[in-house]
Amino acid sequence: AAPMMSRADRNTQDRADGKVVFVGGVDYSTTRDGLQAHMGKFGAVASCHVVTDRETNESKGFAFVNFRSADDAAKAAEAADGSELDGKMIKAEVA
Repeated sequence: AAPMMSRADRNTQDRADGKVVFVGGVDYSTTRDGLQAHMGKFGAVASCHVVTDRETNESKGFAFVNFRSADDAAKAAEAADGSELDGKMIKAEVA
């Protein structure tokens, strides 16, 4: 059986696997569901997280999207980079 990993270890492991895409320039109104729907057009999304300020709970304007495969992540990053989401052009790259 695989050893138990903390959430932080899993996140680091996922990034090492090339499955995570950094998305920048995200509009402050963009929701997790909206981001997942947009990025899901480019590949199979496992999960996504819009980064928010701890104090105000407002979006910081960037997010991470975890894809089911590194291949999907690479294709999605290339296809989504420069695309428009909620009226703003986003930047996408493998994290």
